[in-house]
Amino acid sequence: PGRRLLRGWKETGTSLGAAPRSAQRYAAELGLPVHRAGQRRGSVSAFTDELDVWVRRRTDAGEAAETTP
Repeated sequence: PGRRLLRGWKETGTSLGAAPRSAQRYAAELGLPVHRAGQRRGSVSAFTDELDVWVRRRTDAGEAAETTP
């Protein structure tokens, strides 16, 4: 419950139930909400509440696409 800060790809992936590399791919291709400290390829962090909203939106969009004829 609440907002928790995740540091790095490993924690972010674990929170999503995915590998760190999958989390990186989700960020690059699907807009996973991560925050970078400084330069483009620096360390990343994410907030659990933002990840939850992102997952929910992706799930809702997928369900809507499946039910559309």
